[in-house]
Amino acid sequence: VASDTVFLLVQGKDPGDKAERVFQNIFISADKSVMQDELGHVKGEEKLHVYIGYAGWGAGQLDMEIAGGHWHVLPADSKAVFYSDPDKIWQEYLDRSDVLQTLLIK
Repeated sequence: VASDTVFLLVQGKDPGDKAERVFQNIFISADKSVMQDELGHVKGEEKLHVYIGYAGWGAGQLDMEIAGGHWHVLPADSKAVFYSDPDKIWQEYLDRSDVLQTLLIK
């Protein structure tokens, strides 16, 4: 766990070479100049989140957890990243997953 790192996740136009495309028009950066530029210029359909800290996995750990059924993997979706009602997102995406369907069939 790294609690001393700040990340910016932005949806919209490409913020430049100091940001990395995650998928579609979602970009991530830990660069201070990108954060300063984006924080003052988000408009229209653009959205941003700022995160402090992260937790990661060791080599192969996430693959092992997915194979063990500990994670439900769905296609990347910008709506999920910038969901307007975080209290409802888990149920909505669980309803879309095959896990719930499997449980209901049993």
